[in-house]
Amino acid sequence: MQKADQALQEKADIQKALDDQVSKITLLTTERDNLKTNAEELSKSKSEIETKAGNLRSELSSIKQSTSYEAVQRMSKNLTAAHIKACANKIAFLYESLDRTFKGLMWELSEFAAKDPDTHEAYKNKVIDFLARGLKERM
Repeated sequence: MQKADQALQEKADIQKALDDQVSKITLLTTERDNLKTNAEELSKSKSEIETKAGNLRSELSSIKQSTSYEAVQRMSKNLTAAHIKACANKIAFLYESLDRTFKGLMWELSEFAAKDPDTHEAYKNKVIDFLARGLKERM
């Protein structure tokens, strides 16, 4: 009777662990899908901006042939603004991606802390070292 109870308890524990993993997989899948959607939107936005930049370049060529120097200067400013906007969009995408990834890492580390404190501490230190080294090298 005790073995049966123990087996039922083990089965319940395994089922709970499985349910936890399914929940984590669902969360990660949702985050991945959101990142894919964001990437597609930013890619579309980038394509539109690149198309607009191409159109502006064409306009600039025709203006050089038919108008004054001031008009050419205005178009140059518009091209620069479009390029800056494309770069800013790329930076925004990379920042959002990094932010989501970092939040996911922190969440996973906090979940892991109770299960294996030693490994959690090792990974926490690795993350701190990585961030500190990255900031020193880049700044």
